[in-house]
Amino acid sequence: MDLVGISEELLLAFRLGNETDELISQLKGYNIKQLAEYLPNDDYKKAFWLNIYNAHILKAIRNKDDDNQFYTKKIIHFHRVSLSFDDVEHGILRRSKLKWSLGYLNKWKVDDWEKQLRVGKLDFRIHFALNCGANSCPPITSYNAEQVNSQLCNNTKNYLMDGSVFSTTSSNRIKVPRLFRWYFADFGGFKGIKKLYRKYNLVPIDSKAKISFLSYDWTINTENFTTEIN
Repeated sequence: MDLVGISEELLLAFRLGNETDELISQLKGYNIKQLAEYLPNDDYKKAFWLNIYNAHILKAIRNKDDDNQFYTKKIIHFHRVSLSFDDVEHGILRRSKLKWSLGYLNKWKVDDWEKQLRVGKLDFRIHFALNCGANSCPPITSYNAEQVNSQLCNNTKNYLMDGSVFSTTSSNRIKVPRLFRWYFADFGGFKGIKKLYRKYNLVPIDSKAKISFLSYDWTINTENFTTEIN
């Protein structure tokens, strides 16, 4: 069963404003056991849950669901279980991390459904793929299991290029996206952040580089897509 394909169709439908009832009804038919079976490894899980998260973000914002329970409200429905944005991001994709711990702490109590659905290993690149509807969020891409790794690599590099401020007078100063601060341990702290910039050859920073964090633009933007969704 191509669950990832359904998630791609749903994301596209929400983007274009097309009818989504049939796709949502299909997803409601799957129980936890089936989701775990049809998403057999992390590539499938990342592609599916990134699409599901971003699709429902579009739906929630366009429906003006802007109350203080935006991230905790159970709006993603399957058979006998409903999930929130926090469930998907911190439970499934971040492998049961506590939301406000900067990535240092795991949940001390994890539900069985979460254990069955979560990824085997946290991939920090998801932070450059999840879109919460704000201007500073990474653009939305339609992910598939076969290409998710290359897609995440490309998105990471592009987001860092567009969202960083490099000093014109020193190679040892850089302002980085706020996401690094919020999920500091996911990236391996300052050492991991510097390693990431060197990996993508973005700036010749060294171990003594001074890093600061940019502010986040929370202005609503539901039209932030890459050309891969069409």
